[in-house]
Amino acid sequence: GTMQLSYKKFIVKNEFEQDVIDGQQRLSTILCIIKYLQIRYPVYLENIDLNWLETRVNNGKENEFLSEMLLLETIDDIRKIDDSTPNKYLRNIHLIDEIFVEHTTDDEQKNLPLFCNNVERFIKYFLSDIYFVVVETLAGLSKTIQIFKTINTAGLDLNGSDLFKVHLYEYLHDKKNK
Repeated sequence: GTMQLSYKKFIVKNEFEQDVIDGQQRLSTILCIIKYLQIRYPVYLENIDLNWLETRVNNGKENEFLSEMLLLETIDDIRKIDDSTPNKYLRNIHLIDEIFVEHTTDDEQKNLPLFCNNVERFIKYFLSDIYFVVVETLAGLSKTIQIFKTINTAGLDLNGSDLFKVHLYEYLHDKKNK
């Protein structure tokens, strides 16, 4: 998959942040899958820190939702999630569990030996053989929109409201430091 990131904004010498211009859903889905695998198979993923993504939309509500998902500790916690929750991260991790169970167990809910014998291999593949093509945008807004449109040529064209959101974001972020 592709992702488009803003230029690196250094906080200190070796620490920086970048805004995700395109690829938020892909990135948050990967984070949900890693969290799920961490809960389901902690022995393989105990040393992975998942507190590296922050979302600043919806007046902080989305970040609260993300944090709530990251606080899950057990499979039972995931399976208690109600599909009507407004928290899309919780709904997504619940769906990931349903799909995972469907594909790794038989009709009697017993683990399939083929998968059980290859869990470590699957996790290693997931963590090391999935790649993102990252486009780091150093240009201004006009060029950023051109790059975004080029990457998404198979998708829908940007419309007026999309352009308005980009301009509003740039104004609030760059001019007002919000």
